Amino acid sequence: MIRYILDVIIIIIAIVKYLYNYVEKFSVILGDVLGAAATIFAVVITIKNNEKSIRRQRLYEIKPYIDSKICFLEEVGLGNEKLIFDFVKNDVGFIKYRADGFDKSIARNEKIGCVSVGITITNVGAGNAIDMNISVDGLCEKSVLLKNEVASFAILKKVTEFASIEVLFDYWNIEHSERYRQRFVYTIINDDGDWSVSETVRDAQTVIEMR
Repeated sequence: MIRYILDVIIIIIAIVKYLYNYVEKFSVILGDVLGAAATIFAVVITIKNNEKSIRRQRLYEIKPYIDSKICFLEEVGLGNEKLIFDFVKNDVGFIKYRADGFDKSIARNEKIGCVSVGITITNVGAGNAIDMNISVDGLCEKSVLLKNEVASFAILKKVTEFASIEVLFDYWNIEHSERYRQRFVYTIINDDGDWSVSETVRDAQTVIEMR
């Protein structure tokens, strides 16, 4: 009986020792696996961060940015503009590419209740602005503005005492990886023949789409 009990104890000790050795070896293997996984994860995160940093740098290097200025057009100044947004002959407006005699006679003419203003835009960013939509009070035209390029367009508007003009620029960078939008609002006031035009809203450039 005692011998039987001793045999059982010996067997139990052997099993426990075997299990202990197995767990110890498994712990070492598990530690190696987890260490390798952590290393791989750290490498992947580093690569991802580097890719994001490179992408941000690249987007900065090709990012266009539109600056805009507005002024009244005198008679001799109208005619060299790239586009003319005409809201005088109808309320919906239309676009033309050459000024006629009537357009040149508008200037700041309170007698006929019309005014012509010129908007000069400059791409002061680091890259070209392509597939650009220029929208004036909802009337749109496509254009391209290269880096450092300056372009101008005219707006003919009916004004009695007050008028507001909203201009939107919607454009892509050269790689079509980011799309931007800028909004300007200009106010024209006629105070008993004392005309003034000013920029009242300038929204910051907004990224509206990424690829």
